[in-house]
Amino acid sequence: MGINADSVADDVENMWKTMYKLQKTFSDLAGPRRVAATVQKQIERFKQFLPLLATICNPGLRERHWEEVS
Repeated sequence: MGINADSVADDVENMWKTMYKLQKTFSDLAGPRRVAATVQKQIERFKQFLPLLATICNPGLRERHWEEVS
């Protein structure tokens, strides 16, 4: 599919850091701080799938591997 797992992992880490910084920036504003915290939690839940994404996007996987998996 053309997905670069390393690039996705870097983007996810940058998003997590941005949400962390936004929580600090909005420390005196409950609404925006809550939104940043919610998005950060969603990013954390997505991070658990990064190893799977790295495996699936491995360029070494061939058609025979997919046949075995399916």
